[in-house]
Amino acid sequence: MSEFIPLTVLQEYDWEQAFLYANPTTNLKLDGIPLVATDPFTTDDVAEIIAKSEGENDGPSWLMLGRLRDSRFFVLEAGCDYTGWDCQASGSSIVASSPDLLIRYGMSRGDRERLGLSLPEDDLAGAEGSESQ
Repeated sequence: MSEFIPLTVLQEYDWEQAFLYANPTTNLKLDGIPLVATDPFTTDDVAEIIAKSEGENDGPSWLMLGRLRDSRFFVLEAGCDYTGWDCQASGSSIVASSPDLLIRYGMSRGDRERLGLSLPEDDLAGAEGSESQ
C-alpha cells in the first residue's frame, strides 16, 4: 500500500470506464444519517490513489481506494464482460470521511486482500484457519 500510484493511471481507458459505471455514489451512513456528501465524482476529482487493483474483462473487477480533492475518500469497483465496457458493465462507488471507514465497512475481505489491506480481525481469522489444518 505504500507504493506511490501516479494519477496518470486514471487516463487509462479501463479506469475511465470504471469511473463512468461506478457513479452515482452511495454513502456510508451512521444511524441513517449520511456522513459526507454523495455528489458524484470523476477521474478529475481524484487527488490521491491510495491503492488499486487492475481488473480484466470477464474477470476480477477494477478496484480502487482513493481521496478526492474535496477531502472525501472513495472506494470504487467496476467490471465488464468479455466483450468490454460497451455491452454488459456495472460498477459502484462508496464515499466516506476516512479511508478507515471504507476499509472496515465499504470493502469485503477479498477486496481488502486484493488491495493489500487488512483489518486486525482478518489476521485473526487467517491464523485460526491455519491452526485448524
